[in-house]
Amino acid sequence: MGNPDFWRFAYYYIDAVSVIPDSIYLGVEDEQDETRNLKLYPNPNSGEFSIWLSLLEDESATIRVWSISSQEVYNGSLFNGTNQLELSVAAGLYLYKVDVNGKPAWTGKVSIRGD
Repeated sequence: MGNPDFWRFAYYYIDAVSVIPDSIYLGVEDEQDETRNLKLYPNPNSGEFSIWLSLLEDESATIRVWSISSQEVYNGSLFNGTNQLELSVAAGLYLYKVDVNGKPAWTGKVSIRGD
């Protein structure tokens, strides 16, 4: 009489929902480096936010930000200490990647409110 495990599967049909990966790099494990640190705040925000970054003396960093539809909306340099960023973009969820000396160091999400 049918499959007794049917309750283990659920399907949801919801309009205007996007499913995205939780990380820009799937399958790449994050390496934790105790000499570096990054904090993005506030999150969510209105498009104006701060990134506090701790780098070694000889390191340089860049940030790239993409919309969910993979359109690059920001590309710039970051400096040791507090960096102020302002994105003039529509409300929504955006993905960011910070490279240090040309190599990926952090990835994450930033939520822009429609204030």
